[in-house]
Amino acid sequence: MKRQLYFLLMALLIPFFGCGNATSTSASNNSTQPDVQFNMAIMDKGHVILYDLTNRIAAPIEAETDSVFNMVFGSDRVYYSVKQGNKTFLKYVVLNDPDLKPQLAADWEVPYDCCVGTAYYCLEAPALQYVPEQNILAMNYMMEPNYGYSEYRIFDPATGKSVNAMDWEGDLTFLNYDMFDPFEGQFACAEDNGDLYYRQGDDMIFLSDQLEFEVDSDTPDELPFFEVLSMDPTGKYVLFKAATTFGEDDDYHGPQCYASLDGKVQKVLGTYDEKYPGQWLPDGSLVYGSEGIHLLAPSGKDIVLCPGRSFVLRP
Repeated sequence: MKRQLYFLLMALLIPFFGCGNATSTSASNNSTQPDVQFNMAIMDKGHVILYDLTNRIAAPIEAETDSVFNMVFGSDRVYYSVKQGNKTFLKYVVLNDPDLKPQLAADWEVPYDCCVGTAYYCLEAPALQYVPEQNILAMNYMMEPNYGYSEYRIFDPATGKSVNAMDWEGDLTFLNYDMFDPFEGQFACAEDNGDLYYRQGDDMIFLSDQLEFEVDSDTPDELPFFEVLSMDPTGKYVLFKAATTFGEDDDYHGPQCYASLDGKVQKVLGTYDEKYPGQWLPDGSLVYGSEGIHLLAPSGKDIVLCPGRSFVLRP
C-alpha cells in the first residue's frame, strides 16, 4: 500500500516539476508495468528528479530547502551536494528504495563559495566524480572563492567521512588527467574557411559547412573555431563546440553542435555548458540541454524530456 501511494503522489507531482510527457509507475509485481531503471538524474534549484529514459518515467524526490549542485551516480545510488547558507553537505538516494528518501552522507566541510569559484589554473576536473574502483567520491573545489588553487575532498561511503585529498591514504592516481588530445589527427579546421572537417583516409569530410553562427563583431577574426568534445559509442556521430564569442571571463563561448561523420547531418544544439555537455547513450542517442533536456535519437528525432539543462547520466 505504501508503494502504491508513493507512485500515486509521484504521478500528481510530475506535472508540477515539468516532466509532462513522462509517466510514473511502480516497478512492482504487476507484469504489465515496466521495470524501472533510473539512468538519468536532473537537478533544478532545490528539486531532484530521477528519470528512466527507456520507459520515460520520472520520479521527483523530496525537495531540498536550498540549492542542489554537482550530482553523480554511484554503483547503486545517486549522490548530490546541497547548499545550506554557505555550508555544503553530501546526500544520496538509493535507486532501488521504493521511497527514494534522501539520506545525509557527510558534511563536506567546504564553503559553498569555494565550490562555485573559478580559477585560470585549476585542474579541469568534474566538480564531483565517482571512482568505482575504490567506491569513493571526489569533489573538486577552490582553496579560495576566486582564483584559488584547486583542491579535492574525498568521501568514503565505508567510513561515512569526508577528508582532504592530502589526508586520504588510498590511491589518488585518478586525479592525474592526461593532457593529450584523444582525437589528434582525426579532426581539423580547413585553412581557407575555418570549417571543421573529419579525416577519412585522404578525404576531408566537412562537419560544419552547413551551419550558420552569429559571431560577436568585437571578437578576434579567427572566430568561429571548433573544439571536438566527444564521439558517440557507435563511432558515427560527433559532438563539438563552436567558439563564437570571447567573454569578460577571458574565455570563449558558443553553441555545442552535432554532426554525423559522413557530414550529412549537422545541427546546432544550443549554448554549450561545460558543466553539463551533451552525453551519449550506448545506441548513439544524445541527451543534451537547450531550453529543456532533449533526447536526440540517431534517426534524427529530437524530443524534449523535461525543462532545465542540469542533468547527469548513469554510466
